[in-house]
Amino acid sequence: MPHQWQEFSDRQALCSELAATMGAGLAQALAQAPSAGLIAAGGTTAPPVLERLAAMDLDWARVWVTVSDERWVNAEHEASNERMVRDKLLRGPAARANFIPIYSDHASPEAAETHCHERLTAMPWRNSLCMLGMGTDGHAASLFPGTAALTDALNVNFGRLCKAVYPEASPIAGPYPRMSLTLMALIQTRHIYLVITGAEKRAAFDRALLGKEEREMPVRAILRQSKTPVSVYWAP
Repeated sequence: MPHQWQEFSDRQALCSELAATMGAGLAQALAQAPSAGLIAAGGTTAPPVLERLAAMDLDWARVWVTVSDERWVNAEHEASNERMVRDKLLRGPAARANFIPIYSDHASPEAAETHCHERLTAMPWRNSLCMLGMGTDGHAASLFPGTAALTDALNVNFGRLCKAVYPEASPIAGPYPRMSLTLMALIQTRHIYLVITGAEKRAAFDRALLGKEEREMPVRAILRQSKTPVSVYWAP
């Protein structure tokens, strides 16, 4: 399925337009079904978008929220995506939304896979919107190149919504093991919004389009699938 490309003059314009589009998408989803879902990207991609979404007049009590991936740190840790979502989105009227964490008190993400999968079954996947970032290495969510987890995580018939990932420590991946949504989960949604910023990530995205090996750049699996529409938002 060809992706839709959206280009903006600056990041503020991108965040404003993406928040407006996702807000309208959630309103439409809520008009069509009892509940809707929002999957938030981690890292630096999501905060300005979530802040704008939090101010929107939606029936937040019928919205289910989770994150695309999580570092294996508790929700008080500065590296926690859950903490970011609670700080930036789940406030004011949006505090009524239902949040599903993918971190638990299990000793490792691998030990928590079944528990996390069962939690995530509460998400209204077919009526959810998904926001993803992308790294310069071509990872999306926590689907990092070359990791052993990709065998299962990129298998659309894997049968689980999440997978433990142990990326090699690097400036991009950081020092933490992680839990990630699987490709099976991501493409169950009604729309994926892939956000990339800066010249370096634009170049990485172009490389992803040219190649086929998904283990080398896992974002290719999202771009090449034919089940769920993908819109790519880019700003310098």
